[in-house]
Amino acid sequence: MSVGTPFEMQLGVIERKEGVRAELEYNADLFEKSTVEEWLAYYQTILTCLVSNPDRRVSDLPPSPYKGIVHSNSSIEQIRESLPRVSEVPLKMPAMVETHVRGASHTKQALDSEAGSPVVPDSITAELTEIWEAALNIKGIGLRDDFFELGGRSIVAARLMARINKKYSLKLGLSTLLNCPTIEGLAKLIRGQLSPQTPSSIVRIQSQGTSAPLFMIHGVGGNVLNFYDLAKELGSNQPVYGVEAQSLHMKNRPLTTLEDLAAYYVGEVRKVQPFGPYNFLGYSYGGFVAFEMARQLQLANEKVELVGMLDTPVWRHGLREDRGTIAIAGRQLLAVWSPFFHRLRACTPMEIFDAIKSSILRTFYTYIASRDIEIPTFLRSVYHINSFAAVNYVPKRYDGKVTMLRASGEKGPRDLGWGRFTTQPVEVYEIPGAHLQVLSDKNMPKVVESLRTCLSESPRRH
Repeated sequence: MSVGTPFEMQLGVIERKEGVRAELEYNADLFEKSTVEEWLAYYQTILTCLVSNPDRRVSDLPPSPYKGIVHSNSSIEQIRESLPRVSEVPLKMPAMVETHVRGASHTKQALDSEAGSPVVPDSITAELTEIWEAALNIKGIGLRDDFFELGGRSIVAARLMARINKKYSLKLGLSTLLNCPTIEGLAKLIRGQLSPQTPSSIVRIQSQGTSAPLFMIHGVGGNVLNFYDLAKELGSNQPVYGVEAQSLHMKNRPLTTLEDLAAYYVGEVRKVQPFGPYNFLGYSYGGFVAFEMARQLQLANEKVELVGMLDTPVWRHGLREDRGTIAIAGRQLLAVWSPFFHRLRACTPMEIFDAIKSSILRTFYTYIASRDIEIPTFLRSVYHINSFAAVNYVPKRYDGKVTMLRASGEKGPRDLGWGRFTTQPVEVYEIPGAHLQVLSDKNMPKVVESLRTCLSESPRRH
């Protein structure tokens, strides 16, 4: 699992005396372990073929078994034929979308209203087209072709945005593709980014519909791209907004306590929906944030209809009130190293390196938090900032109900420990499999069905 890497997935090849070792780091919020193992198996097959016959043509290598990975000579028509029918795929983004670049906020009309207007190519659209075609391995991409319709998903999005950021010296997040899924939209964004405004953590995934909005709160990795499929499955009448990590925006001073983060997100949410009732859904770590947001809103005499959590365990969480610097540092170190003492196998060098890195960063965050010093840019890690906030969070009692979508394959009490912090019993929906499989394609229908049941009780907006 990737701990603080700026990429959602990266492969490292290390040469040692005993031979060459390849180690893959990935964001566990976006990829399942079984999928990664399949990718590595295919990668090993390719390497074996190349070693056995170095002169072999790339086109003669074993084809990829994964849908959506195509050869560079595939035509746009062939790829579209391999994708689901138009009726099965959302074609457009909402009528109004908001995008954030280096803390800049820009608004654009969606392609629905621009379908009849001509697109004037320029140097930026030409450069973006080249980058898109290289990242997607597709030739002939149009300026209004949708990234997701072309089969683009997390790993391709990470590669694409890394190249765009390097090309234009930007710091665009993965959620940019939710707001601007076309070359035309990205080009407009890049042209207008010289007019910075106040940064925002709100990402409009789907703003149409008469139902009360659902705010989906990021996991420990900070991004909200993994909510795209879930939002679309909920239907066009359900407005959905992503809440991405505050520390993703480099112009923001990163907040290191969960209480402060929740207060900041409440302010962001109220810009979209000034008054309740509110609907929140937090993924893993985001469940803690959703709970604290609901508690703060309740203290402000606002109603929260849904405090939803996607497999957020609190039963193993350290709940000591001691907030001294030494005590906090001790909890941080214990959180990093305790998993290794319970394993039946030896740790890999990469796991040990990651644990050391985590220890150093969390200890440093403890020091600067006690002195109200801003975290230097080069030591920022969204993953570790969020982990630091979670380990030191002490939930307070909430006068209401928590709804838990629980991974049935994980250990722990059925309510994952939240019953002691609420005045009403925790409502539990069982989702098959392990923690990382909660938002898998296989479980998506069950998650959608559970959420629709919860949201059906929420009043519609006018």
